[in-house]
Amino acid sequence: MAFQHQALNSAEAELAELRRASAKVGGSDPVEALREIDCEPETVRDGATKVEAGADQEQDAGRTYAEATASADDNWDGDAAAAYLFDAGNLGADRRRRLAAAEDTAAAGQRIADGLDALARSSASQATAIAGEAASAVQTVLHPPTLPGGAPVTDPLVRQLHEQRMAEAAARVRRACAEIEDAVRRNVEQIAELGDALDGLTEPVASTPAVA
Repeated sequence: MAFQHQALNSAEAELAELRRASAKVGGSDPVEALREIDCEPETVRDGATKVEAGADQEQDAGRTYAEATASADDNWDGDAAAAYLFDAGNLGADRRRRLAAAEDTAAAGQRIADGLDALARSSASQATAIAGEAASAVQTVLHPPTLPGGAPVTDPLVRQLHEQRMAEAAARVRRACAEIEDAVRRNVEQIAELGDALDGLTEPVASTPAVA
């Protein structure tokens, strides 16, 4: 299954040999580890952009409303005018609060999208760097060394050294996969911090009651 984030798709290709080697020695799957951080920041960014566009429209409507209220203030007198202007002032204040909340939500959405993008890219970069450091061990696991001509290892000492080398390579491959899992896990933990950007923005803005 393809990743949603392009950086993770690219990393998957670079992790192919480590993945094969790990499967041979009973290690974890480094590609599956990356799926924990897979995301689509553009979807979040698009949502924030729509909220921002709605805020712009609200701002235009608020400006028109303010102009109409000012005109009424200039051309209307008496108790009815005073009552209207009082309610109009409350409504205007509500509109401004809602506009500010929408603008804050849009900005928070953009920050979250940027943060998710950075975490996905960081996970991909860390994973490929770790795989690169284990490249020699990966090749040893995938292509075990043999004697010239492909003859089997029969000398006890040579066999012992061969088995030790293979065991060390296998351990190095497993460790690399575990390091990738740890790197991704640390980045996943930071997603909750991005969500904190929306704290206080999800409650509806209370309206000021009009005076009867």
